[in-house]
Amino acid sequence: MGELVHTFLDLYTTHPVIVAMALYWIFSAAVSAMPMPTNGSMFYKWVFAFLHTLAGSVTRAIASKYPNFFTDSSVPPMPPKHEEPKA
Repeated sequence: MGELVHTFLDLYTTHPVIVAMALYWIFSAAVSAMPMPTNGSMFYKWVFAFLHTLAGSVTRAIASKYPNFFTDSSVPPMPPKHEEPKA
C-alpha cells in the first residue's frame, strides 16, 4: 500500500495539472450521477444545486429548481447556419 501512495505522490509532483483534471473529472461524473431532487428534503435540493454549481453543470442545478426554465416554447429556436459553398 505504501508503494502505491508513493507512486501517486510522485505522479502528482510530476504532473499536478493532469492529476487535478482527472480528480475533477471523477468528481464531475459522481455529481452528474446524482438523481434529480423530487419533493424530498430541502437539504438534498441545496446539496444537489451546490455540488452541480461546483461541478460546472449549472444548467442541471437551475433545472432542478425551475423545471420549465429551459423548455420555454415561446422562444423560437435559432435557424441553422448555412454556409456558402467554396469554389
